[in-house]
Amino acid sequence: MATKATAAAPAVEEELITVDPQVTTTKTKDFLARSLTNPTPGTSQATDFLGRSVVATDKDFLGRALV
Repeated sequence: MATKATAAAPAVEEELITVDPQVTTTKTKDFLARSLTNPTPGTSQATDFLGRSVVATDKDFLGRALV
């Protein structure tokens, strides 16, 4: 039985944007003034309308300032 040789795809390095679910903020809105939500009641772990958490105390996942 003959096997077919396949060319290996070149390795591609991608920079992944990660979020820390433990980061908290005192801000209440994202950069477009949409309300932040809290998926875990009793904590201050804010997320945006798509469920992405904040990266730093006053920044969203892309580094934009919260309001």
